[in-house]
Amino acid sequence: MQTDVLSYSRRVLVTAVGTGNYSEVRYELSGKVSSPNKFSSIALGEILSSEEEPLHVVALWTSGARNHPGSTHYNDYKKEVQAHGWTYEPVDIPEGMNEAELWEIFEKIGQALQAEDRVIADITHGFRSIPVVMITALQYYRLNKPLSSLNVYYSAFLPSRPAEETTPIVSLDMILALADWTYGAKLFEERLVAAPLAEQIELTQKRSHVDPSWEGQRLTRIKKVSTALKELDKLLHNNLPIEAGIKASELLQRAEEARGEFPSFPPIQDFWEKIERQARNICVDVDPKEKPTYPLTPKELERQRKLIESYKRMGNILSGVTLMREWIVSAYLYALGKRDSWLDYDRTRRDAEADLNTFSRCRRNHVPLYFARDDQLMNELIDAWDSTVKIRNELAHCGMRPEAVSGLELNTDRLETILALIRQADAQTVGEGN
Repeated sequence: MQTDVLSYSRRVLVTAVGTGNYSEVRYELSGKVSSPNKFSSIALGEILSSEEEPLHVVALWTSGARNHPGSTHYNDYKKEVQAHGWTYEPVDIPEGMNEAELWEIFEKIGQALQAEDRVIADITHGFRSIPVVMITALQYYRLNKPLSSLNVYYSAFLPSRPAEETTPIVSLDMILALADWTYGAKLFEERLVAAPLAEQIELTQKRSHVDPSWEGQRLTRIKKVSTALKELDKLLHNNLPIEAGIKASELLQRAEEARGEFPSFPPIQDFWEKIERQARNICVDVDPKEKPTYPLTPKELERQRKLIESYKRMGNILSGVTLMREWIVSAYLYALGKRDSWLDYDRTRRDAEADLNTFSRCRRNHVPLYFARDDQLMNELIDAWDSTVKIRNELAHCGMRPEAVSGLELNTDRLETILALIRQADAQTVGEGN
């Protein structure tokens, strides 16, 4: 039976209290208003917690804040926590005046947390760099404890605000999530790894339905983008270039449908453009049912060549060399004019592989080869085949041989040369036809 994590995890409020002159105000988050309180974190806990669910409060105190002459914050805060029936853990921290003290604060935050804690953090009253250390530490422990959830808030407290007005509490979750979005977008843009970005998109839609600060901005369409990205990631990493191209076309459609849901988040629009730009590089304009009749063109060869370059850049030599081998077969079929049946293994690809193996064997045995035309193109194809097959066989058999495997470098320069020769031959054919 699956364990219900929420039944055993703590609801934890993490905050820091300084020495400021805090006045009693009513705080507001998504239409919910607290009772008058001078501590924003107490108000936040009051708004977000319920009587049925216990809250554990972790408050960071420097010696200056704890022992400040004339300040009653330390005792007042304890009384407020007790009045609400919450458990309390005051944590003594240094002032954070040097790097060693900052790391000590970082570690003490971690010591106060447990795996699967559901953390809400208030950084309103932190002093100097303490809010930054709090946020960084909590994001670190979110992954390394791990924490079940993390939500960060800031209260826009102003001493000059009229007493009848409420002080807004602002969620920082979306701003903090931008770091994860940025990392995910970078992986997709540079390495064709789409899963982390897909996860952030899915989390954002979920957050919009459970986080009170998203009231009136519920997202409904972006999960379809996440799903398409996950499927695209699987296709790319299982080396299915045409299926990946079809899925990238679907991704473009889903992204366009969801684009209008982000009017309040300009940075997300930038990420959307990155998604669409990469999808356009990968996509093919063909219905899955029409794949058997999908024609081979220089454009398709160029699209797959770019995928091979991406695999090479990622260090994914197995995917790169596997696709490169198939690319050479396709280029050979294009040179033979078999452009409509290029995906049919029994009719064309098996014979093409046999031809290339025969040409390669003849060359190794110094048997002269003569071609009716495109001598340079054929020689480039054979050179590329020879170098590709050797690496592909090493990886296909997982290096199971006495000698150490070495020299796993893809020479993709020949592919550009081959493609240039194909285009040149096409141009000559057009010229002769005229």
